[in-house]
Amino acid sequence: MNTIFENTKLTESSRKRLNFFWKIEELQLFVILEMIKRCSCEVFMDIGANVGFYSLAVRQHFPAAKILCFEPTPGTFNELVLNIRANQYDKDIDPLRLALSSSSGKARFLDFGESSGKNGIQSTSIHRKQPDTFELEAEINRLDNLVDFSGTRIAIKIDTEGHELDVLIGANTILSDNLCLVQIETGHHKTCQDVIGYLGTIGYRRVFGIGPDEYFSNDEIVSDSFMVSVLEAALTELVTNRWTRRRSNQSDDTNS
Repeated sequence: MNTIFENTKLTESSRKRLNFFWKIEELQLFVILEMIKRCSCEVFMDIGANVGFYSLAVRQHFPAAKILCFEPTPGTFNELVLNIRANQYDKDIDPLRLALSSSSGKARFLDFGESSGKNGIQSTSIHRKQPDTFELEAEINRLDNLVDFSGTRIAIKIDTEGHELDVLIGANTILSDNLCLVQIETGHHKTCQDVIGYLGTIGYRRVFGIGPDEYFSNDEIVSDSFMVSVLEAALTELVTNRWTRRRSNQSDDTNS
């Protein structure tokens, strides 16, 4: 059995970043893949896509899904596009170089370099600016201005380093008119309760949490028992993935 990304073509810097990704988001990736499968989601939106690990994995498992990914950092966006093209996913994954927010226009953006996961809108960033942090002007827009879905099953991953509430406000229509699964990294900063409160006003409930990532849905099938079975299946896949990676690494060491 092949591990996730084993046969995926990545840039050299993305391949190095993958090792860091496995340390912090391995279980989350398997959980969202399992939820997408069980809920038969037709669309996946990767908001704060970085170099595209989530989008690439979703494409690998669900080739019929429509995939949109949003990444405003110029260098990171270039890596994302290169990874999409290297795997010939140009027709399957639609990358957009912009930040999603509650309004449209321009915003000051912090770029920590090397496709950092810290990059984000300056006014809401949870990270302190460092001496070598690059400031740039990023295009922002509301998700509701960009896509038009109704009655669709959608999975959304949001990781915007403090700007999550603004992203949700700008996606009010999409969230209200569709059955959605939302994985949102908000458990590590002060806006967590604001996010939970806002989603509650539009019919979403919190169903699960893994570290800083929280899961919400307005789909009735996403019950507590549903999430228990999802977690069981995701953990099984995680163990298999780790075991296969370990054996592959051992084989590489033996052959080197």
